[in-house]
Amino acid sequence: MKEEVAKLLDYNWTGPKDHPHLGADKRAAQFLPFAALTGYDEAVQESGRLTTKRPILTEEERGRINDYLMELALDIDPANRKGPLVQVTWYKKDQKKSGGSIEVTRGELLKIDSYQECLRIRRARNTSLMEGASSMEGSSTMEGASSKLEEISDAVYIYIEDVLDVVRAED
Repeated sequence: MKEEVAKLLDYNWTGPKDHPHLGADKRAAQFLPFAALTGYDEAVQESGRLTTKRPILTEEERGRINDYLMELALDIDPANRKGPLVQVTWYKKDQKKSGGSIEVTRGELLKIDSYQECLRIRRARNTSLMEGASSMEGSSTMEGASSKLEEISDAVYIYIEDVLDVVRAED
């Protein structure tokens, strides 16, 4: 028996002759953990994500918002595609579960569409640029801010029924 063990210890193994040697990185890959249940981690994260119930506004609050929107509509210049800078707090319904979230959007109010009952806002992607745009020098603050917004913005549509509050961004 000692001779057999000694033979094995002295044996020089050259590897398989029918296929190439597998590198260490590929050999280790077979021992990596795998997801036995595809999508399980995402489902756990989704179930843990919190949503809020839609706030219910009183008729007085809804009237105040509508009056303010009518006042803002007077400042919209559709010919030049310019409008007042606003900050809108609104309720965004969640697509996957009941409830939603409260969102705040800052940007230039371009249109109040009474037919679709929505606001069209040219949103600034970077609020620090929005704040810088309101303090720009020029013939008017709105002209400077609007040209800056055109470079860094995209449009968002918000249904009027989802609006919780509207204020001028300059305030």
